[in-house]
Amino acid sequence: MRSAYLKRYIQKANCSVSDIQQWEVPVAVARLIEELSISEKESIVGLIRAKQSYTKKVVASNLK
Repeated sequence: MRSAYLKRYIQKANCSVSDIQQWEVPVAVARLIEELSISEKESIVGLIRAKQSYTKKVVASNLK
């Protein structure tokens, strides 16, 4: 899901990957309140959890 969003928006927008990545989680959270199927919501929650896990690892490695 994430790579499809990135690919589509990078191709159609005039912005960088980092510009888009900084908005992934806020947009995903906002989409959870929309009327989506359960599987779509599960995919979005998975994206949020993966992003949180990655962020925790980066922060932990920077503290060493």
